[in-house]
Amino acid sequence: MIALTASPLVIFDEAELLRPVADSHGTGHLECPTVFPQTAGRGPLLGFCTIWDNQAWTLSLDGWRPGDTLPFSKLRRFELPGFTGGMARCCLNGKHGAVVGNGRKLAFLDLDSGKHADLFGGHEFGGPDIRLNELYVSNAGNLLAGTMHIPCSEAVAGVHRITPQGGITEVIRGCTVANGMWEWPLGFGQIDSPTQMGRRYINASQDSIGAISDALFDLGDPSAPAAVFPFNKNTDVPWRGPDGAARTESWLLVAIFNAGVVAIFDIHGGNVLGAIRVPAPCPTS
Repeated sequence: MIALTASPLVIFDEAELLRPVADSHGTGHLECPTVFPQTAGRGPLLGFCTIWDNQAWTLSLDGWRPGDTLPFSKLRRFELPGFTGGMARCCLNGKHGAVVGNGRKLAFLDLDSGKHADLFGGHEFGGPDIRLNELYVSNAGNLLAGTMHIPCSEAVAGVHRITPQGGITEVIRGCTVANGMWEWPLGFGQIDSPTQMGRRYINASQDSIGAISDALFDLGDPSAPAAVFPFNKNTDVPWRGPDGAARTESWLLVAIFNAGVVAIFDIHGGNVLGAIRVPAPCPTS
């Protein structure tokens, strides 16, 4: 039995965290910032993955306060056999650590010893052109595992729900990159970053693949509200778009990469409620 815990909402500037990581190890993109609480042996940690290689990272936040410079001297690297994709808090057999996407499998990572082991019998989420990309602990205590197609061109990826008892069910199928997932009253939702869309799915049960309900948003649509998405017509950066999400009881918060914006949607009706400007040009979640 694995106990999963949702992390507090973290919005960070990927460019700031990426700089020391890339300078040291040539890494290209970060994913799934996760706060790990203080234990008897160490202070709190910020964990994240670098998705185009086999590394996971923690940054000690012991003594750090909002507004302080991040203590990059306390950065620690963990290596796994496969591409890392996603990170979440968990407790396995009384040991607190992280569940990490490891290629097409999920692994438990001991943040103290650095040891790792396959979870759920080494279950593989997809075929040769699929890998795990994003993990999210839902309000119901389930782990949502999103996959991606390599090279992000075919709609063959999806989302799987893993219960604390180890039950695995595919609940969404037909996206290129699942990069932000949530549960809503009628089923599940996911952000497909390459297509700039966030979709909601109606699931007849939590043990079935959902049917597309509607597009919660389409950032590629020229009619998208300019007040919320002022970057639609800009072409001065390689890519701008939705890159991760988190939900509250009523809102869906979507980090807009390369825009310095976190967009707010009504989780029930899908209406655009506004946007939060953040002092981070590359927010991700």
